Amino acid sequence: MTPNQKNLVRRAHSEFRSFALPSKRPLDDRDLQAAQGRERLVEAWTDLATGTMAGFTQAGMQALADLASDLRSESRLGEKLVAKAALAKVLAAMAAKSWKERGDKELADDEIDKLSAEIRSWFSMQDRIRIHYVPCALSAWAVPSFDIGPVKFYAFGALSPALLGIAGGKDEQFSPIDELLIGPFREFARVRHAGTIAEVKVRGREKKRSALAAEIAVDVALAILQLVMPPKIFDRAARASARSAPVYHVRLSRDSNGFSPDIENEEPGRSLIPGGFELILKRDASTISACGRRLSSYLEGDGVLPQLDEAWCNATWWYHQALAEPFETVAIAKLETAIEVLLRAEKTSGSKQRILTGMKALLDIDCDEDLGDITAEQFATSIVTARSRVLHGTWPTLHTEPPNKNGASVNVADVQALTRALIIMYAHTVDRYLAAGKTDDKIEIMLKWQIDTANLGKESRQNSQL
Repeated sequence: MTPNQKNLVRRAHSEFRSFALPSKRPLDDRDLQAAQGRERLVEAWTDLATGTMAGFTQAGMQALADLASDLRSESRLGEKLVAKAALAKVLAAMAAKSWKERGDKELADDEIDKLSAEIRSWFSMQDRIRIHYVPCALSAWAVPSFDIGPVKFYAFGALSPALLGIAGGKDEQFSPIDELLIGPFREFARVRHAGTIAEVKVRGREKKRSALAAEIAVDVALAILQLVMPPKIFDRAARASARSAPVYHVRLSRDSNGFSPDIENEEPGRSLIPGGFELILKRDASTISACGRRLSSYLEGDGVLPQLDEAWCNATWWYHQALAEPFETVAIAKLETAIEVLLRAEKTSGSKQRILTGMKALLDIDCDEDLGDITAEQFATSIVTARSRVLHGTWPTLHTEPPNKNGASVNVADVQALTRALIIMYAHTVDRYLAAGKTDDKIEIMLKWQIDTANLGKESRQNSQL
């Protein structure tokens, strides 16, 4: 440990309390809360066998949180490894186990060294691969197994002992004991109409952080699928555990003409022709591969351009969220947010100019180009205006579409099309940027490089025609 880390351990120890509980038996929750409150403990453990309580005050947990921050900074994955609050709790549990019976005397150097060794051991244990199985509501019809970057998709029926690494499975059947463990997982998927499993390998993260990374990776992978599929058909594709609208609606209303039922089935992929899924995967294989590389780089944390790849993943996640929104007002705000984070805005001002720069660099669309009764600049203005007014309350959120006010008109389908095109072209541009040997991890430099490269290409074509 560094001198600063040792000082933080000693500060935490000075705010550690261990004491006997009241002799009253049985103790109830109020007794335990009162005992914890008297010592001002915010993190505490009760040992009823010995009749003791131990824990840390707010100041003690703050010292451990500072220690957690310092320790995370030494890790390759940093904050991706573990949340600061979660690591502080881990450190608190380690320390409490060692300190609860030692008294109040000052910590010796060998005790700090022992705690340091335990911490190093905990960090080394996180350097493992955890394989997550995430049920998804992906398609109303059976689809083939396929990969998107680090995420593998296959039918739920393919789940087997061999796939889960369970030795001794007979005839690919789970044992009764295994069924007890897997049964709740099956039931959860059934209730959520999730017929597809997404499998993700995550390395080097604490268990909860690993699960979160896997869920984010699945969300982004589903968004990649939504990017290449026809609009609307897969808008409801989602993780079973994600916030998502029901795919099947049954409504009932009554007016002067009597009762009126309304049944609507929005299962993803329902209107796609047989074999269409496979054809689209094959047709857009290069785009899926380019997008998958951005996701793999983000998940593994080993890319040459980590900021550009992370910006792409953030934008794609927002795109996925926008497609699930029933209100156009909120959907447009999320789509514009996707564009903002894609272009990695450093300032809150200049949103319109960033969109125009992205359109020029990635789509070769000039600001005065006619997009059909509206120029590119007017379109960018409309998007920024709609997002700003919805989020600032000058346009009501609970409308199905943004109002046409002061000449700013925007359609969610058009904004989605622009966002989709920018995200796809960005993924391909990063590949070309890397292939050209460029390693400057800044969006402004990559976009300028793309504009310059496109201009050189135009000049070359013009000269060849002379």
